[in-house]
Formats: sequence, structure tokens, C-alpha cells
Amino acid sequence: MWSVVIVLLPPVFHNSLSLFPILKDFMEAGTNPLVTEEGIFMVYSGWGEDCVYKPGGVVFSKDDPGKLLQRMDKPLFEPAQDWGEKFGSANHVVAESLVKHGGSWLLYYGAADRVCCLAIWEEK
Repeated sequence: MWSVVIVLLPPVFHNSLSLFPILKDFMEAGTNPLVTEEGIFMVYSGWGEDCVYKPGGVVFSKDDPGKLLQRMDKPLFEPAQDWGEKFGSANHVVAESLVKHGGSWLLYYGAADRVCCLAIWEEK
């Protein structure tokens, strides 16, 4: 479970904000792929019925990198704050980079197009 959320950069406010029409069930590639014993793991970002971007995980075959082996049925985590209410923009988080550091996984992500954040998952 991702338990620690750290905002790494303060928000930058602009005078004009434009929001694009919200698409349902949209997804995009996220973090760098990692080769594991199970396959190639990657965190992606996507949204569904609630129109809130959240990070999810997928595993592809090492022998056939285009073959999807597994896809998480729930997001890795939900937005820690209502970023949309806080900044007057879309409420979302977008996974950008995943790094293993000691016994922890560090997931760097953007929130509401205003802040850079870090979620930390400790291995047990």
C-alpha cells in the first residue's frame, strides 16, 4: 500500500486555465518499464467512469513484450487530495517515473498539472 505522499515542487499558478473535454476510459503510458521475474512491469495512468486519472499497473511478457499478461483491477492509489478543488483544474494524478531505492519503491507523479509528488511503497 502506498502510504507516504510528498509534494516535491510547489504549484505554479497561471492566469488562464483551459480544460479539455473529458474522455472516458482513457489511458497513457507512464513510468519506465522494469524487467522483473514475472515479466515487464509498467505503471500507466488512466481514467474510467469517475473521470479521475489514477495510476495502474500492467505486466507484459519478457519473451513477447507486446503480450499483456496481467493488468491490475484497481488503481495503485487514489489522489491524496482533491487536486481539482485545490487548484481549480482537473482532479488527477499522472505516473511519471518508478525507482527502486533500498527496500522502497518511489513513484514520482504529477497532480492536477500543478505539482510534482512522490508516493513511497515500503517492501515488507
